[in-house]
Amino acid sequence: MLLAVARNLPERLAELSFGGFKATFQSFQARQESLEDQVQMLAVLLGGLMTSYEYEKLHYLAHPDADFMVEWHERMRDELYHLDALRYIKVLCPGGIEQLAREQRDTGRPFNLKEYLQITDRGRAYLALREKYVPPWNDEDWGRRIAQGRVALRGDE
Repeated sequence: MLLAVARNLPERLAELSFGGFKATFQSFQARQESLEDQVQMLAVLLGGLMTSYEYEKLHYLAHPDADFMVEWHERMRDELYHLDALRYIKVLCPGGIEQLAREQRDTGRPFNLKEYLQITDRGRAYLALREKYVPPWNDEDWGRRIAQGRVALRGDE
């Protein structure tokens, strides 16, 4: 019984003090809820910073052991400029993204994107944060869950 009462103390007591010790339970709970909201906000921001296509490119550029074979498409130019503007990738060819576009635009053949780009430390740090805080569903599912109110807040899932 004592254990059951002690477990519910923070819900029933606003403050407990004895000797020189004073605990304010409501402020701990409010702080915890605030931190949980901030983590949820971080997950939304990290998940929405880039498209699933940009994330895929960054993800595969991070794996040093495998080639990353892709076919050029015009949207890729915007994706690469965005990743470059975030400083998540470094363009290796002297003519930059435009040189890559000129060389690959009309070939219709797959090429190894790693011959033209490499992920930066900043890009790796982003991936690490995203993997830690963003649930492993795709962007479309993420958006649907938010719209339907099915994204867990304060651990309510």
